[in-house]
Amino acid sequence: MDIQPFEVIADQKLVEMLQTIIDSRRLCKMEIPRTRFGWMTILLNLQKDGPSNYLLVDPVARFENILSRFPTREVSFEFLENGILCRFSSHVVRCDPQAIWLELPNSIYRNQRRAHFRVEASSNEEIVFHAAGKEEKAWIKDYSLGGVSFFMESHLILNVGDELTDVSLILPQGKTMHSYPIPLAVVRRITTQSGDKKKVCALRFLKSEGMIQEELGRHIFEEQRSLIRRLRKI
Repeated sequence: MDIQPFEVIADQKLVEMLQTIIDSRRLCKMEIPRTRFGWMTILLNLQKDGPSNYLLVDPVARFENILSRFPTREVSFEFLENGILCRFSSHVVRCDPQAIWLELPNSIYRNQRRAHFRVEASSNEEIVFHAAGKEEKAWIKDYSLGGVSFFMESHLILNVGDELTDVSLILPQGKTMHSYPIPLAVVRRITTQSGDKKKVCALRFLKSEGMIQEELGRHIFEEQRSLIRRLRKI
């Protein structure tokens, strides 16, 4: 018998989980399913209006205009709860300047495996590593506590399962750059971007120092908070 890859959260546990996400002001990804439209936002409140309960979401720019193109008015959400990816879907009831009003979802699907918040690189984040006894450098696409994706130079030949040593992530820290050393990582997948045909290599970290993990975690947390602040100004 296959093990169900997710846990279904419903009823009072669902309300408690949503309230925790609201209280923590945790970043959520909101999407219109099966489209290219997605935003980062936060959950604001659980609101009772007459006999019905609603979930209020922080509004995002141009959302109502875009949603009007899709008659189902369905949206999906993803967020991390203790490092675990959770998902739910709902229907938009109405939008006002203060909030997007959703029907209270019937269930939240909680993955059984851990996930990590990923930070999209801006422009100058670099990765340095050793492959086949040679030091290589590349521009980072995105990164998390569990791994990193980077753009492969044309001369670089890597295969899934290859191990890279002496990996360092060179990331911004204020007005300077800071190095986060990762002793060992493995190539998890190699893909090609549809637009510019660039190859992207995804690594999973196999070994890392506890102190470095803590420092990298703080950096990612601050990046997450900074993103929330920027979004709220849009």
